[in-house]
Amino acid sequence: MGVSYLKSFIKHNGNILRSVKFSNSKLIIDGTNLYNMLFFKARLDERHGGDYDDFKDQVCKFFKALRDCDITPYVIIDGGSDSTDRKFDTLQKRAQSTIKKAKALAESQNQVSGVLPTLVKYVFKQVLSSLNVPFTQCLCEADQCIASLAQIWNCPVLSDDSDFYIFDIQAGCLPMSGFKWQYPFVSAQKRIRCQRYTTERFSEEFKINKQLLPVFAVMAGNDNVNLHIWWGDNEDKPQIVNRQVKQAANRFPTFKRLLKWLASFNELREALDSVPSLITHQKSDALSKGIEEYQIPPTLPSYLEEFFNNGVAPSRKCLPDHLSVLPDWTVLLLMKGRLSSCIVNVLLHKRMIHRFQVEDFGRPSGYTTSLYIRQVLYGLLLVERPAVKEDDSKGQKRAHPSSQSPPEVYVEEYDREDTELVRNKAPESVRLEVFLETLGVSQSTLNGLPPHLELPVAVTCYWLRRARPRPDRPLLQALLLGLVYGQNQSGFIEEGPVLERLRGLKPDSGADLDLGVAHAYSQWQCCMRDGLDLNQLLCFPLPEPQCAWLYRGTLVHQLVAELRQGMNPDSLLMEDPPSLQLNSKLIIDGTNLYNNLYFEAHLDERHGGDYDDFKDQVCKFFKALRDCDITPYVIIDGGSDSTDRKFDTLQKRAQSTIKKAKALAETQIPVRGVLPTLVKYVFKQVLSSLNVPFTQCLCEADQCIASLAQKWKCPVLSDDSDFYIFDIKKGCLPISGFQWKEQSVSDQKHICCQHYTTERFSEEFKINKQLLPVFAVMAGNDNVNLHIWWGDNEDKPQIVNRQVKQVADRFPTFKRLLKWLASFNELREALDSVPSLIKRPMSDALSKGIEEYQIPPTLPSYLEEFFNNGVAPSRKCLPDHLSVLPDWTVLLLMKGRLSSCIVNVLLHKRMIHRVQVEDSSRPSGYTTSLCIRQVFYGLLLVERPAVKEDDSKGQKRADPSSQSPPEVYVEEYVRKDTELVRNESTLNGLPRHLRLPVAVTCYWLRRARPRPDRPLLQALLLGLVYGQSQSEEGPVLERLRGLKPDSGADLDLGVAHAYNQWQCCMREGLNLNQLLCFPLPEPQCAWLYRGTLVHQLVAELRRGVNPDSLLMEDPPSVQLYKSMMENLKDDCKDTGGSRKANPEDDQVLPSTSLSLSSTSLSLSSTSLSLSSTSLSLSSTSLSLSSHLPLLSSTSLSLSSSSVLPSTSLSLSSTSLSLSSTSLSLSSTSLSLSSSSVLTSTSLSLSSPLSPNSSPF
Repeated sequence: MGVSYLKSFIKHNGNILRSVKFSNSKLIIDGTNLYNMLFFKARLDERHGGDYDDFKDQVCKFFKALRDCDITPYVIIDGGSDSTDRKFDTLQKRAQSTIKKAKALAESQNQVSGVLPTLVKYVFKQVLSSLNVPFTQCLCEADQCIASLAQIWNCPVLSDDSDFYIFDIQAGCLPMSGFKWQYPFVSAQKRIRCQRYTTERFSEEFKINKQLLPVFAVMAGNDNVNLHIWWGDNEDKPQIVNRQVKQAANRFPTFKRLLKWLASFNELREALDSVPSLITHQKSDALSKGIEEYQIPPTLPSYLEEFFNNGVAPSRKCLPDHLSVLPDWTVLLLMKGRLSSCIVNVLLHKRMIHRFQVEDFGRPSGYTTSLYIRQVLYGLLLVERPAVKEDDSKGQKRAHPSSQSPPEVYVEEYDREDTELVRNKAPESVRLEVFLETLGVSQSTLNGLPPHLELPVAVTCYWLRRARPRPDRPLLQALLLGLVYGQNQSGFIEEGPVLERLRGLKPDSGADLDLGVAHAYSQWQCCMRDGLDLNQLLCFPLPEPQCAWLYRGTLVHQLVAELRQGMNPDSLLMEDPPSLQLNSKLIIDGTNLYNNLYFEAHLDERHGGDYDDFKDQVCKFFKALRDCDITPYVIIDGGSDSTDRKFDTLQKRAQSTIKKAKALAETQIPVRGVLPTLVKYVFKQVLSSLNVPFTQCLCEADQCIASLAQKWKCPVLSDDSDFYIFDIKKGCLPISGFQWKEQSVSDQKHICCQHYTTERFSEEFKINKQLLPVFAVMAGNDNVNLHIWWGDNEDKPQIVNRQVKQVADRFPTFKRLLKWLASFNELREALDSVPSLIKRPMSDALSKGIEEYQIPPTLPSYLEEFFNNGVAPSRKCLPDHLSVLPDWTVLLLMKGRLSSCIVNVLLHKRMIHRVQVEDSSRPSGYTTSLCIRQVFYGLLLVERPAVKEDDSKGQKRADPSSQSPPEVYVEEYVRKDTELVRNESTLNGLPRHLRLPVAVTCYWLRRARPRPDRPLLQALLLGLVYGQSQSEEGPVLERLRGLKPDSGADLDLGVAHAYNQWQCCMREGLNLNQLLCFPLPEPQCAWLYRGTLVHQLVAELRRGVNPDSLLMEDPPSVQLYKSMMENLKDDCKDTGGSRKANPEDDQVLPSTSLSLSSTSLSLSSTSLSLSSTSLSLSSTSLSLSSHLPLLSSTSLSLSSSSVLPSTSLSLSSTSLSLSSTSLSLSSTSLSLSSSSVLTSTSLSLSSPLSPNSSPF
């Protein structure tokens, strides 16, 4: 690379390089140079195709050494070739040299350095990503990019490329060969010993103007210009000779005389004028272009800096003209290293030179095996049929076999992603289909595999069909055992006997290389590389595997030898079931789990919840599972079912919770059962942050949980006794007996627990397990309340009018019921006997109750599809009653990104709130957030919702404006201008993740009754500061942690009530934000509120403590607190009751409540009534004030039955589309501006949006 032998020449002249100790600085690293150096210097395996895990270790150690010395690396990796193609000869010669080295390695045991395994660059980029090392992959060669960034940041370059001895980099170059990163110098601060080169030192040494160094490089001969310079003994000018001088010693005199000759010129122009007399015109042009390579284009530094700072791609004007062949969507992905740089060469030159390996050179190149994959890749890249020239391992050009095919079509589409206009990409299902069809693999082949192994297995299927000679069984077995070894190494499986046994297989260092094995695995790696490239180009329809764990050449070669000698693969895997299975799945009842974790940890219930402590419990639980190699899949309850049979049970539970909350408010005796409002939100967010797979069911979760456990043959973790009835082959693990905090450590950690199966239950009571659903329903479950009783001398059960609540009284009933059911052999026989005992309606209920324990056939498949591919079920997979759900909500509900309460609102027009500890003598805290829910209901329901809510008093509260006319179903409107977020300026200067909490707090300050006083607000904001400080220890965190509540103090019900209102508002604000597709970032709820802290803070603040005294010595915390207080000042100036309450405050929205600008409203099959100057949304008057901007050119589309008498209308550039709509405006003046009278109305029809389509 660079100028041949220049490195040796500089080393030979010892005054140029200076020894330094380097630390505490940015460092620009030549990535291509680095991964070559790390691989070859560590003397890693080259003969067997690479030990990638060892290479990963080297990379990790290198960057750890930099981090220890406070060195901040920025890695820049080579991309494609440049447009001039001048370097093609050099690349061909290098490839030819590599082929010779690979052949020499195949025929000899001598270590001939220079054959880099196929996937090294992929592993390198993945390791950089996992270590969060900033890096970019250039679009062309990296030299100019590296030099430009080093110059603008005034930091050195780390590279062994001698081109960096020519670039004028102020901070110089640190040669990689002299960078002693493995042996840091330890003093007060660790530093790395290295050598430093600068052009100033070089120029001083040879008395040459440093501007002339590019002329020296090109005339001495670099990768781009091959001038062969020579001096005769008595000549004072250089000559051009026909041979290249290869020996370094022979080059040194040439370098010295060339430098001496150039030293006679003072300026670059003077030297350039002298050169043409020595060389031909053609060589002169090449020399001029070669010199340009050392000049830095002015746009380069800015766009590289922009990429590293903000992760954005350069604009077209910043790129060279020749890169216009790159589609826009590829540029950023290329720079992020998420697309292979080979696509630049394919698009630019329609050429690819492969990276060669050790293989059987008597057979065709291994890349012939993966030719078909590349044909698809070329076809996707090139608009016209590619005639891509490939140089194979024999150095011969191979034309594309189907060059006569017709041109392909390139269709460019634009669509919306969130709020951004983006170029469309094909749906994931289409991209996956293209990938799998290319490899000739069906989706079913990959079922049951861990996602990170789907691509390797698909490629292996392809290899088995395409490789010639065909791989035998030991080759396949060894490859798969290598994958198992990789899972052990990567941490997917704990250390154990398998890992130890496989590590013990050492190759015989004196044995000849088996070329047949080497060739087969060379073909596999070729297929893997091209499969990775195709997967990247298709935007990752399959997860990209960690290449470092895919293949260990020395191991698989030795395994083939052992297997061919008769070894059984099972003997290597015995005593380690997780290796045979790769993981142990566990289906978790999420609702049951978060209740258990909260209550078993005895977390706060009186003060509204300590969510950060709850988050810690959840994290500890899933860490315990991970430590024991348990792969959890969490399924959370959604809405109620369509039958509504469970409504009585839900009401009773809510009533019970109200009593518990009241008891907690009045006494310090712990009464378990009052779950804080935001626990479910926190739980889902923690699952997401931990990357735990989970779904929120559309209805109740029991059937979903049982179906997936049955399909995957794994147990269920739950305390719900319904799972004692479902026939789950692997049974149920009760949460109450799951000792996750006390792991047993032997050869492998495991969790002690209890295990229930229906087989054991059936054996114990001599009952056919098919009869268990009958037992459950007759014993009385949540859905069917049969009260069974036996008289002393009766042989049949009776129905009684009272429910027997005592456990002891129930046991005899259960036993006699089981004994009675044991007399039946079949389910049908038992069902025929039941109707004689009970009345018809109850009999029907019993039949339906039994159906609840049957698993619909579509359930397992759509859940599996969701967990594997993240896609929503089709409509035909869902029960009919869920047709009320708009299509766009289904996937968001299953991902937990929409609240499950919307199912109840749409299905039953009902919501039962989660009750908290508050002042029960005052109205429920949920009255404070009623307005938010009214907007929420209005967005969900086409007709006027008559949503029934059960509040903390257990009473039904009808919609306060149920007499109002039907509502409008608004498909789209400007999200930020609801009352919740009054205007943009309210949130200015706030961190993005605090904007929603502050917006909700604004709303709470205006709506809460009694009005919150200043200490309540201050304590709440200090709690938010505490949440932000959790990530970094400091004086504020220490001081706030020191505020412990008096365990003997009574609960301040006023404070509890106020913060209950705030949490109600927060919950509804989260729901509304989700429904509107996140116009504001969703905060981490675990850090929003810590009840014990804010209650104690209120007490301290009311005693006169100054908030600033709690925040001193921490300027960022002070700034955050003041910023939030400043944004809330308009709302808190009237706190404490200084202003007389307006009796209309709870009924009327301010004039800024809903502004519609540049928006299309689709009102379909809707009757819209506008009366008394207001558009009514659930008892809320909606008016648009005169200060809104007046924009003309408004199309008002109405049906023919519309009447517009003398109406004052001013609409903000809004197109209202009302289809099949009766608009009644009687004596109406809809006040949108001061004066604008429409005496005649232009009517037009426009196509409405479907009410079932996503408005966002």
